[in-house]
Order: sequence, then structure tokens, then C-alpha cells
Amino acid sequence: MLPEEWPVRSVPERGSSHPVLGGGGDRLSTARRDFFLPPGHRLTEQERALMTAMLHRLIEDMSAEIQARLPQEWLPANEDLGGLIDRLSQSGLLDIDALMSLLLRRADEERIFGAFNARPASRVASIIQPLVSSADADIAAAAMAVLIARGRRRNRYGQPTVELDDLPRDAAARLAHAVAAALCERKPVQVSNHYAERALCEAAKGLLARHDPSKSLDRLTVELVRLLDEGEQLDEGWIRLAIDNAEMSVLGHALARRSRIDSAAAAAELLSGDSRRVMILLRLADVPRALASHLLAVLGDLLGLATDLHALALFDSIAEDRIAGARSWLSLGLNFKSSLKALGHGHGAV
Repeated sequence: MLPEEWPVRSVPERGSSHPVLGGGGDRLSTARRDFFLPPGHRLTEQERALMTAMLHRLIEDMSAEIQARLPQEWLPANEDLGGLIDRLSQSGLLDIDALMSLLLRRADEERIFGAFNARPASRVASIIQPLVSSADADIAAAAMAVLIARGRRRNRYGQPTVELDDLPRDAAARLAHAVAAALCERKPVQVSNHYAERALCEAAKGLLARHDPSKSLDRLTVELVRLLDEGEQLDEGWIRLAIDNAEMSVLGHALARRSRIDSAAAAAELLSGDSRRVMILLRLADVPRALASHLLAVLGDLLGLATDLHALALFDSIAEDRIAGARSWLSLGLNFKSSLKALGHGHGAV
């Protein structure tokens, strides 16, 4: 039996606009890359479905906002945007590092939380909700902001979504202009190309004028974690709570704060599926051995880590100079590290 994750592609119905994919040389290079891709690097069907749904929702929302800034009845309301999204995908305009990284991380966090929540003995509780009644007014306000932002990033079926504010400015600008450019191909026949292009470009600028990265879910969570740290509440008990409730986002931000490294770098290490990288992150965050063992017992299998004993042996064996090297590497900017790797350099310890 073939794996359910890779179903046999069905033959399109007669008259369908989707042709049967050929098996000739035109697809050979793509087929070879896909065939030899290590299983551990391949997206699961769940990850692909979650990422696709979040991306489609984001594009649909942006398209609706851009169209709302155009002359009335220029573009049809409730238009099926499947073709537009396919066009953007095929052109490579959606292959934006920050966008793909965000979608993958959100999908991983959702996968882990869903699997954990499905366990018979699990009793997941919100670790943010109680902070709303904190005696510290700043912590209470920050917790409320995170809860509201989380609520906005769920659709009516409870599925995760992302918003434009979750992207950094450069990525948001690239995506907004890509969507606007694709909508140029759907202008009414009577509208000139020059007029359509200028109107859509201005509409994209108008959309970006309201873009506010400070309202991103990550930025709001970082602020809450900062306040907890300054209030001496970001202790081992808080880390344990995050572990016990599979709060991967909060856990990543907390470890980043305790390690004094970038949150995106900490999340990448935590979700890497590499026992050594995760154990180095825990050492950077000054997590005690007992708490590292607890993380492995509760979430180790969902994080794709090695057996508890093997991972703990790594935790114990990592030398201090290795920790210092990891801190130095993880503190570097993402673009700089990417450039070093592309050039075949880089002295990362993780």
C-alpha cells in the first residue's frame, strides 16, 4: 500500500483546466530533486496543508483590501482567487524567506500543540490567561494584547492564520506589490494598462501604510516575555508551564530571552529536530538538567528528538567553549549567517 501522505495523482476530469502532468524530460530535474530529498526534510501533508491554508487566507485578505481601494465594480466581488494564487506561486513571487519561515514555524507549532492536545492524559490550559489579572498593570496589558492577537489569528473553524503585520517590512512590501501586480492581469478590458498599473501600485502602498510590525504576534509575545523577565517571573516554573502545555511559541521566546539571542534563531533551534541543537539552546538559556529531562519526557517525541538518555548525554557533554561559540553564532544577523553559508563559510557551533 502506498503511504497516505503521497496519494496517487488522479486523472483530471474531462474539460478540466489542469492537464495531466507529463513524465518526460521537462520534469526530470524537479522529479530528481524531489525523489532524493531526505524524508526528514520533506514537508508532511499536515504541514503542507496548514501552510497552504494560511498562505491562501493571507493572500485573499490582502487582495480584498487592495481591491477595496480601487474604483467601485472594477473587479468582481467574492472572486475565486485560486488562479491568482497559482499564478503567484508559479512565478516564484511567493518564495519569500520571511514568509516561508513564518508559515513553517506556525505549522510546526500547530502540529505539536495538536498532537499533544490529542493525548488521552493531556490537560492543556492557557498560561497567558491568568496573567491578565496580574498585579503588574504592564504585564496584564501585555497578556491581554497577546490573547487578542491570538484570537485574531484563528478563523471561525479554529484553524491558524497569519496577518500582514506578522511579516517584517521588506517581506510585507514584496508580498503586497506581488499581489497587486497579479491583479493587474484581471483588470477590465476597457481600463488601460497604465491606469491599472498606477492604481494598483497606489493601492498596494495604501495597504502597506497600515502595516505595523509592532502588532505582530511574535513582537507582542516578546514584549510579554520581556516584562516577565524584568519582573523576575521568567523562571524555571514558567518554562515548565510552557512545556506542560505545549506552548511552543512562548517557550521559544522565553528561551531566547534567557539566552540573550534573537527569537527567530531560538525558534529555529527548538524546532530543528536536532538533539544537539536543542540541548545547546537549553544550556544557553541556563536550563537545569532536570528541566531539560522534563522537556524530553513531555515533548521530545513531538520535537523529533533522540531518546532521553542520548539527548541528556549530549546536554551533559557540551563544553563551555562550545556554548560560547553557539551564543556567538546565534547572535549574528540572519542575513549575515545566510550569506556566510552561501559562501561556504561560517563557524556556527550548532
